[in-house]
Amino acid sequence: PNLTLSYTLWDFGLRVAKVDAARAQEWVAGFTQNQSIQGVAFSVAQAYYQLLGNQSLLLADEKTVAENRKNLEAAEVLHRAGQATIGALYQARAAMAQAQSTLAAQRQTVRSSEGLLASTLNLGPQTMLRIAPLKLGQKPPQLHSAAETLMHAALTANPALQQARAQVAVTQANVRSAEASGLPSLGVSSSYGYAFQNGYLPGDTWTVGFTLTVPLFTGFNTHYQIRQTQALRDQAQSNLAASRSSTEATVWQDFHNFQGAVAAYPGAQSGLENARKALEVVQAQYRVGQATIQDVLLAESTLAQARYTLIQNLVNSYVALAQLSQAVGMPLGENTP
Repeated sequence: PNLTLSYTLWDFGLRVAKVDAARAQEWVAGFTQNQSIQGVAFSVAQAYYQLLGNQSLLLADEKTVAENRKNLEAAEVLHRAGQATIGALYQARAAMAQAQSTLAAQRQTVRSSEGLLASTLNLGPQTMLRIAPLKLGQKPPQLHSAAETLMHAALTANPALQQARAQVAVTQANVRSAEASGLPSLGVSSSYGYAFQNGYLPGDTWTVGFTLTVPLFTGFNTHYQIRQTQALRDQAQSNLAASRSSTEATVWQDFHNFQGAVAAYPGAQSGLENARKALEVVQAQYRVGQATIQDVLLAESTLAQARYTLIQNLVNSYVALAQLSQAVGMPLGENTP
């Protein structure tokens, strides 16, 4: 039996370079996983806010139907009293039918949004989900960080940028490995044997030696391998620069998209309040004959549109914040819907 042990004493960094490449490749895999997780989280958030918005629009459509029902009842009373024409009655009925049609369609939109959120959560689309309603009286989420601050944070937190940076480390280690593979290496080896021979007593054998390996000619394989790894390194560095530029641009755009949605909220809220008061005034005037059914329907349409605008504004602000969080690579904001 024989036992041999060998160890490389010096290889001009070949072993270290291979270890560094393997470690950096592990980082690449980890950052890729982080990127996938954040992508799934954003998809869930987007589907969640879409469902919130559609549920709020459904409630708004129900209010519109109730208001149109009051308008129709008022038109019928005035028509029986001879104070409204049959045309006004038909207009009120048409508005009521349109509101009911919109409500029916919105119910199906909500069911579709529920299925989308359930699928995003890896559940069956038929799964019934119950979520808290959107608080229309609550202000949009707040963000106190400047765009430049978020752009700087993204340079260290964005997983796509981290992945590109780790890929550069992989290629740099591969270049060192290729360069070291063409250089000499020094190793030491030791062996032990226990020999049995006929006519002789068994004996131990020990050997210790040093090995110097010098690559003389490899058909330019080492040269080509170095050039290839250098080209891959240059490409990875170029990808890193492009990823950095893209990340900064995305954070900048998402930041201002969010700020735009937040800035539009006060106007949308004021529009809703004034539209509600305007409808109350016009309905009161219509009952005493000081306004026409066209005035009532116009005020009702304005109120419905104001509700839609406010709801969409709130939903857009939360979606924009989620998108900004994904671009930066970390959760942002204070409020929850």
